[in-house]
Amino acid sequence: MTDFDFVVDTWPEYKALVIRRPSHIQESLPSGAMVYAKDPDALRELLLRDGVTDWLSEVKFRGCDSRVMPVFSALSEHHNRKLTRTINGVLLKVTEDSLTLRPIPDGFTTTSLKPDQSDMVNSNWKFSNEYSTGYIRDMIEKTPSCCLYDNAGHVVGYALTYHYGFLGLLHVKDDYRGKGYAKVIVSHLAHKCLQERKYVSVVVESNNHLSLKLHTDVGFVEVPDFRLCWVDLTPASSISTEMEQLNN
Repeated sequence: MTDFDFVVDTWPEYKALVIRRPSHIQESLPSGAMVYAKDPDALRELLLRDGVTDWLSEVKFRGCDSRVMPVFSALSEHHNRKLTRTINGVLLKVTEDSLTLRPIPDGFTTTSLKPDQSDMVNSNWKFSNEYSTGYIRDMIEKTPSCCLYDNAGHVVGYALTYHYGFLGLLHVKDDYRGKGYAKVIVSHLAHKCLQERKYVSVVVESNNHLSLKLHTDVGFVEVPDFRLCWVDLTPASSISTEMEQLNN
């Protein structure tokens, strides 16, 4: 999936980068832009340029280096926005050398997910919306996935690869939890991805200790001194309107 706009402050030697969805696919991918900065001041100036960010509506930044938070804070004051840090993420990586591939239980099987399972995946995704089924179908068709089935052919759980290459959407059905199946799924999906890459990454919310342990148990290692953040900048007028509605 390469349908993204890449906006830089200068070229070819750039100090700031914004990765955003082009207007023709705004509804088919999760909302929000990603940013990268060698120089925070360059990023601030880039985000203030006409046409780079739509400051008339809610602005969302996803999976960004937390070290650029001062830039987001300055922009929220400049545009009179409420800044909400919705997710704090830990970045973990695994290589072929560090991966512990968990054996598939006797009688169980694994395959890639099929496009007609996109509704099932969407129904279990906490970030699902009216457009996300199509996004999930696109991921299933274009990126590696792993679905574990029991000896009766029932779905035990699954995981996918996001359009930007990180593992995610891990889900194990209630009746199968606590038996180590999530580690089987994650390790086999990582192994599949490692056939084409030197390392595989995943972002886990910093307060999700069970998921952090799950990934480290199969060989993922936390990237030190690095955190990712998801940020929403909401217009003050929208906040006032919501408060008035709540009070009426």
